[in-house]
Amino acid sequence: MDRTIDELKYADFMALMECSDCEVLIGEEHQKVISEKIQGTYEAEKANRNLNRYANAVCFDHSRVILPTERNRGNYINANYVDGFERSKKFICGQAPTRRTCYDFYRMLWMEHVQIVVMLCKKKENGREKCHPYWSDVEQSSMRFGKFRVTTTSVTRLPHYVKSTIVLTDGTEATQTVTHYNFIAWPDHDVPKNTSEFLNFVLEVRQCQKELHAESLQIGHQRSQPPPIVVHCNAGLGRTPCFCVVDISISRFDETKTVSIGSIVSSIRQARFQSLFDPFQYLFCYKAVKMYIESTPVKVATRATPIQQAVSFLRNLVR
Repeated sequence: MDRTIDELKYADFMALMECSDCEVLIGEEHQKVISEKIQGTYEAEKANRNLNRYANAVCFDHSRVILPTERNRGNYINANYVDGFERSKKFICGQAPTRRTCYDFYRMLWMEHVQIVVMLCKKKENGREKCHPYWSDVEQSSMRFGKFRVTTTSVTRLPHYVKSTIVLTDGTEATQTVTHYNFIAWPDHDVPKNTSEFLNFVLEVRQCQKELHAESLQIGHQRSQPPPIVVHCNAGLGRTPCFCVVDISISRFDETKTVSIGSIVSSIRQARFQSLFDPFQYLFCYKAVKMYIESTPVKVATRATPIQQAVSFLRNLVR
């Protein structure tokens, strides 16, 4: 990216986070990232606006999930593939289902063999619906959406999230098990008060995916990579990309010992329209990544950059 904090080594990143005006520097970087021009069309969205939760949350054509066409059902859903660090299409980022799109949501899960859904909003916030109830939070209860029967087999309630196991059937003998995570400690248009709770939530989801993929390989499934993780909040533009940024940053740091939040957000915005436009959520990503790095033993092969030299370097980058 042009004139942004593109890639920081461990020492430089920590120097940035410790300097007195780090929030100003990060805010300037955010402004540059969201000012970048993005090429993309959304012709499919124009013909399916009644399937969008919000009029301004459009869906790019080049990265959108294309559903199989059925009688009286098109191929549109407001959801986009987003690359991870270690593989392409690690995530599907989308809007929360509406009453009209719950069936399409399950068509997507079924088509992509999804094993994990991450929901980052509550069903209702400030008295308004943010997500139509597309699953039951009561054990051994079921809901039906078109041909899909959705049965909740277990529910585990923790202070900041609820973990449910959902079994899907499509009227045949086939079944699909989905682990549903609902993080409930993130207010709309805000950030979580407890960064460690969110970081631990991201790490829990990562560990769950590793375990599920290992189980799939043990029983003979031939997929070399896990299926996408479906991530949504209400619009899929704020909390949703934050989750992806932190996950991608963790994978990147584990592999390269570098941080590049600006370029990660830029890449996500190329796939998901207007992602992470809130500067406070952008800053929160930095804080969550810093917390992860502080909890991770780091061996630095080269001598660390002196803090004052690193801060001067960073200020020059964002000017």
